[in-house]
Amino acid sequence: AAMEAALRDAFGVKEIRDVVPYSGRTDLAIGRDLLSVHGIEPTPGNQAKLQAAYLAHLPPSLTSHGGAVCPGIHELLG
Repeated sequence: AAMEAALRDAFGVKEIRDVVPYSGRTDLAIGRDLLSVHGIEPTPGNQAKLQAAYLAHLPPSLTSHGGAVCPGIHELLG
């Protein structure tokens, strides 16, 4: 939800094409494919613009959709 909201806000996309797989993929790969599918060149600048908008939408999206950090992730990243 946050990635799609970012695509709308950052690039004015009106209708999200639901053809990009999300499961098991990195945010970078998902973002690159979303840009391409919507006719936006996945340049480093556009990827950075999408990422900034995504990170702004992520906290409220996780709150409203009940997202949580999986057990053991903090230790794994540490």
